[in-house]
Amino acid sequence: MKTGKKKPSVAQIRKIKADALARRTRRKRPAISKREEEILKLLCDELSSVEIGGVLGLSEKTISNYLTGLLRKTKSKNRIGLVKYSIQYSIYKLNSII
Repeated sequence: MKTGKKKPSVAQIRKIKADALARRTRRKRPAISKREEEILKLLCDELSSVEIGGVLGLSEKTISNYLTGLLRKTKSKNRIGLVKYSIQYSIYKLNSII
């Protein structure tokens, strides 16, 4: 017994799957303050928390607190994840790998 529904074409199925994949992989960038962006850039330049604090005139503990918040916001597991995030969202631009 037919339900009256027309079976979707292969092209329609592909479009539905592509749209679903795009929705799942689309990741909005969380709101990051200018100060947090500065800290991420310095982190990408391989500075330690003490060195970042020295550059920005903040204590090591304050930098640690910022990094903890950034880890939470970006859902990163560690500093390497923060560096990857910075490159992915163009916060930090690589000059050249070669």
